[in-house]
Amino acid sequence: PIKAVAKGAYKIKSKLGPKTQVLQFCEFLFAKGRNLEIVQEIRLIDQFQNIQKDYDKLSRAYFMCEIIDSVTLSGDESSFDYLNLLLENLDILNQETETQMKDLNKLLLNFLWKVTCSQGYKPQLNICFQSRKKRAQNQIPQYFDFENGSILSEQAYMDYLKANPYETNIHIFQPGVFKVLDDMDQENELLEEHDGFSHSSIKFLHKHLEFCLHKEFKSWKTLEPVL
Repeated sequence: PIKAVAKGAYKIKSKLGPKTQVLQFCEFLFAKGRNLEIVQEIRLIDQFQNIQKDYDKLSRAYFMCEIIDSVTLSGDESSFDYLNLLLENLDILNQETETQMKDLNKLLLNFLWKVTCSQGYKPQLNICFQSRKKRAQNQIPQYFDFENGSILSEQAYMDYLKANPYETNIHIFQPGVFKVLDDMDQENELLEEHDGFSHSSIKFLHKHLEFCLHKEFKSWKTLEPVL
């Protein structure tokens, strides 16, 4: 990403202002400034009108945009991969066909998983960080340690609480949420039976990513009620 200033964009009659808002996909012409690039011209490519008319889609799109803005850095070539990921998901959301809520949640869930893994924060679902023991086959862990990005066995959780009675970085897993994440980890297609846990899985990945990035996503307050 490039940091730039659009002079006069907040003026009522400005031609630049509307094109600098979120969900305006544009091509920019910059002039060299003293500290920041200066926006000279903007050509609108797409404004995702079908998303703008649907609050369920709009809330998800804003959340995606905020996440991508948080993980991209100026001068980092990987930013183009994140931009392509965002545009790919926005194009799907912008389709005119009516989309069911479960499909919107699956789209967001996959988006969050890809961003989390590409940032190097993929949840460790097979080994307990505290005990270093491998999860037994078909065992569903009950706890997840946000600080170490790993599952916890029940015994490790109890031992951890004794040493850290006021610790709040432990997440209690719902069995269905773990199954969803495990399927994604194994690159399996999400089953219909997991649809009821998509909201909780999104919430988990949101909290996990917030903890890893040390950042609060403000758009989550708008998104959570409509999931």
